[in-house]
Amino acid sequence: MAGCIDLAVIAVTLINIFCFQEYKIPTGSMEKTLLIGDHLYVSKVAYGPRIPNSHCIPFTQHTMPLTKWTKSYVE
Repeated sequence: MAGCIDLAVIAVTLINIFCFQEYKIPTGSMEKTLLIGDHLYVSKVAYGPRIPNSHCIPFTQHTMPLTKWTKSYVE
């Protein structure tokens, strides 16, 4: 039984990452077309998965840990 639950959680996570995701309208900024509390299903298939675009290694400042001259970012 625990294996089925684990498989279901992994399947839902992968579907949310790569296929579609549900969003809920939190404010009235789009009130003429959407109401507060409306649910949207957004397809991610048309745009594909996105990889975070970071130019540095997280949790480092200017140089790599335990080194003096190695930069942690790309110029």
